[in-house]
Amino acid sequence: FHPQSNGKVERFHKTLKAEEVRRDAYQDYSDAKRKMSDWINYYNSERLHSAIGFLTPDEVFAGKMEERLAERRTKLYNATREREDYWANQQI
Repeated sequence: FHPQSNGKVERFHKTLKAEEVRRDAYQDYSDAKRKMSDWINYYNSERLHSAIGFLTPDEVFAGKMEERLAERRTKLYNATREREDYWANQQI
């Protein structure tokens, strides 16, 4: 147990309530369970999290953090070079 864990769990519940629970009316328990399960899958596999470098928890858990950050650095570097080349070749 870590004291920080409780805050993380509370923050997760706040996000779950804000993004799913309060936005939807559930028909019954099964409907609520299914929709919350779908949201949790989205939260872990698609939703980007600023606290972990705008990656998904699944990417971090799978050990892909450095790989993804390296891909982003490469894309940024290439885009910067392309933009510089574009403007260098413009005739004003």
